[in-house]
Amino acid sequence: MARWLALVGMSLVACTRASTPMVTATPDPPATTRVHACGLAFGDVVAVKASTTGRVLPFERDAQGCIAFVADRSSQTFVDVRAGEARAVVWIPPVPGDVELMLARTPALHFAVASHDDASRVVAVQNEYLQELRGRDAPRSREAASGVRTKIAAARSQREREAWSLVGYVLARAPKAEPDPGDRDAAIAFICTLPADHWAWSIEWEAIVLATSNGDVAVSLAEQVASVHADPDVRAAAGWALVDHAQRGGDLSQIRRALTRLRSDVPASKAVFARPALTYDPDRGLREGEPVPFVSLAAAEHDAPLELASLRGRVVVLHFWSTWCGGCKEGVAGLERLFATHRGDPLTIVSVAFDEEWSAVTRFRAEHSPMPWTHARLRGESVEELIQRFEITSSTKTLLIGKDGALLAEQRHPGEDGFAALVAAALAR
Repeated sequence: MARWLALVGMSLVACTRASTPMVTATPDPPATTRVHACGLAFGDVVAVKASTTGRVLPFERDAQGCIAFVADRSSQTFVDVRAGEARAVVWIPPVPGDVELMLARTPALHFAVASHDDASRVVAVQNEYLQELRGRDAPRSREAASGVRTKIAAARSQREREAWSLVGYVLARAPKAEPDPGDRDAAIAFICTLPADHWAWSIEWEAIVLATSNGDVAVSLAEQVASVHADPDVRAAAGWALVDHAQRGGDLSQIRRALTRLRSDVPASKAVFARPALTYDPDRGLREGEPVPFVSLAAAEHDAPLELASLRGRVVVLHFWSTWCGGCKEGVAGLERLFATHRGDPLTIVSVAFDEEWSAVTRFRAEHSPMPWTHARLRGESVEELIQRFEITSSTKTLLIGKDGALLAEQRHPGEDGFAALVAAALAR
């Protein structure tokens, strides 16, 4: 452990869980980053877009067939490069320098990094974290956290060491993680001396949430991060950490203040933080026993209007999903079981996909499951409006609606334990 602490330049003596690192005078991240990418047949490139805003970015081709584009770091954390059916997701680092990429048709994020300078090395750390380390179970997370020590030792710059140290913290302190005690202590020593405006928070926005919920830093640090960090996504994550802390305290007025702050400051790109906050909203509109909000849908097969009110007298499973959501396949399997079990019963299953192109749904049904129940598309409202109305906090959500049109239950997906029993009980009423 002492070797790791020496490598990252930290000391356990200088840090306590109650400490609040002061804001430093480090410069803001660069306003723009130039990305140079090679490796695909870029004659097939159809678009370069900012993932968070959907704005199309102009790009140039050079004599070698590579492309170059400029991204605005303040509003474009990720950029999509689409070439044929391949999709490259490029992270824009909050450190000075251009980024060199080598794109490849791989199953994961479709790109690798030529790590010859600081900016590209930082991207390489984040890329490896996303593709290989994020979301590991406890045993593998323990192994990965220990492996971070080697990564820190091999780092070629202070920024690269700080990036790997942030990754090490997330791996060691994530829920259900079982790190070696030395790795855990080193991770805490690093995070609780990290200034509120430090660029490394951008490697994984969840870090400030974990640090606050685990008590590794004072709540006042999250307040500082939410106020001063240059990365709007990091500020949004800190705002979410404050909402979560207020909810744990149970003070409704504090919860409302934290929610107001989050909603006023959260960038449009990080609605992912604002949506989970709906779960904690004491004034939320979606409540069990209350009528389900109106939604204008069209049956996918023949484009005729599909109103939930027309299904009164039947139990309805309203299933929001997308073909690109990995966990949705488990939900589809749960719906298949419900459909087979209750064939002939007054049960209607309605799946509403978030996919931009309906052809993706058609392809999924042909390749994975016929999903032989009702499918619907949005009619007259945007996906974002639907997400807000039904308080959808992830890429999938399932509502169980009673025969009277009132909400009986809401779950992430219908494959979760107990959902089948809830449906059977609703049918028996």
